[in-house]
Order: sequence, then C-alpha cells, then structure tokens
Amino acid sequence: MTELLLPVALFTNGIAAGVLVGTMLGVVPFYRTLGAPEYVRAHAFSSTRYDPFQPICLVTTLIIDTIVAITLDAFTARVLCAAAAVTTLGVILISLSRNVPMNRWIVRQDPDAMPADWDLTSFRENWARWNGMRALVALLAFVLNISAAVALLAYGL
Repeated sequence: MTELLLPVALFTNGIAAGVLVGTMLGVVPFYRTLGAPEYVRAHAFSSTRYDPFQPICLVTTLIIDTIVAITLDAFTARVLCAAAAVTTLGVILISLSRNVPMNRWIVRQDPDAMPADWDLTSFRENWARWNGMRALVALLAFVLNISAAVALLAYGL
C-alpha cells in the first residue's frame, strides 16, 4: 500500500509547496508594487483561486503521511513520514489561523472604500510573512517526504 500512497503524498505535497513558493517568488513581490485599491482587488482575486485545491492537497498529504507512518515497518521512513505529517499539520494551522482569516477579510472589502484605520503596508507584510512561513514549512514537509521515499528505496521497498 505504501508504494501507492507515498507517491500521492509526494505529488500533493509538492504541488502545495510549489504553489506557496510560487506565491512567495511572484505574487508577493507583485503585491508590493500595488496601491491599496489594486492590492485589494488582486489579493481578493488570487486568494479565492486556491480554494479548495490547496486545502485538499495539504489534507491529503497529512492523511497519507499519517497512514504510512502508522503502518510502515521501515523505522527511518516511518519517522520521516511522521515528521512530514507534523510539518504539514503546521502548514494547515498557519493557514487556518493566519492567512485564511486575512484572505476572508480582504475578499469582503470594497477596494474603493477601505476602513480609515486600515494599514496597507502592515497588512500586506503580515500576510507575506505568514505565507513565507507556511511555504518554508511546506518545503520542509516535502524534503521529509522525499527523504522517506529515498529511505524506502534503500530499504528495498
């Protein structure tokens, strides 16, 4: 079963990490060039494009890594999959507690009538910081999953 599940986890984890890194490398720098109305429009547009795709990838990775960590005989790969599951859970928790609430708030705003006390720079940088954190954690999970696959290949699975 592991030979079927782990490639799926690698695929879904790789997509999730790739999207987050792509956002760090391309979207965040673009956001920094925009004034408030344009930023709100762009952020609202892009944030709704990743749901439910990104959460499905992350939850699939978490479930598969957990199953593999529980059922696998090879100790090293088991530990690596467990660590990948924990780091993927970290990405999910950062997303749910930080980025998703910010995304939901921005989607509800009128770009041409933002609240008077809204600080564009602070909001944008806070969102970018948390997005960067979850990108790095997702990359760590991906490296752990790759390492588990390599360990299994060395184990002879």
